[in-house]
Amino acid sequence: MSTEPDQRFLIAAPTGRDARLICSVLGRADVHALACGGIDELHREATLGCAGLLLAEEVLTQGNVRRIAGLVDVQEPWSDL
Repeated sequence: MSTEPDQRFLIAAPTGRDARLICSVLGRADVHALACGGIDELHREATLGCAGLLLAEEVLTQGNVRRIAGLVDVQEPWSDL
């Protein structure tokens, strides 16, 4: 399983054990995933690199959506987050 930052999926699912369970399922498929404790950690980790984001609905507040959109805005033209 790759541990390169740009090969991992970042998970923001703050309710219960959702993020840990998602990471476990992805790990069994040899997909590296990191459960982020909140939008601040997700944003910080995404700036280091990621293959994609998996976001629970409750994370998608107006302010968080703006922060996530900011990540997309600063991507390289060839990148597809």
